[in-house]
Amino acid sequence: MKARVVLYVALVGGLLGVLGLAVVLQGYSNARPQAGSGDAVKFVFTDLNGNTVNITSFRGKVVLLDAMASWCIPCFEENQHLQKIVQLYPNDVQVISMTVDPTDTTSNLRQYVASHNVTWPMFQFSPTVVATIHSTDLPSLLVYDRQGVQRDRFAGLTDVATMQTAVAEVLNSY
Repeated sequence: MKARVVLYVALVGGLLGVLGLAVVLQGYSNARPQAGSGDAVKFVFTDLNGNTVNITSFRGKVVLLDAMASWCIPCFEENQHLQKIVQLYPNDVQVISMTVDPTDTTSNLRQYVASHNVTWPMFQFSPTVVATIHSTDLPSLLVYDRQGVQRDRFAGLTDVATMQTAVAEVLNSY
């Protein structure tokens, strides 16, 4: 009987946590940019060592922004797809990941990076960036051209072929 109560409490607590995250992210609904709007993004991220990184440091490359969470199972699979893109476009594409979960700790993210072979920059939660990208689906992938203008976005797990097509379209637009 005690085990059943503990399980029930754990399930309810987990659901409330997920719902809380959804409510937090839903509050950013007015900030969603349109793909190809013409405005270059000026995001500032904090990496896992506490260093500030400006997205403009990636200008000249197509940037794939992976909006994820350390507990998101489809995000694990998307990492494999992103690894393939990194291998296919080593000089033209920069993949970056950022958690959209404010409860993800640096420790959780370090574990995620190590256990899922993330070879690109991983950034901590940023309310400003989350408000701008309006990412309520996990994972979400945003595609920025070489000047930092958003060109595409994908909600949910994105396969390699779709990523390749999006990258090729941006690269061929120059």
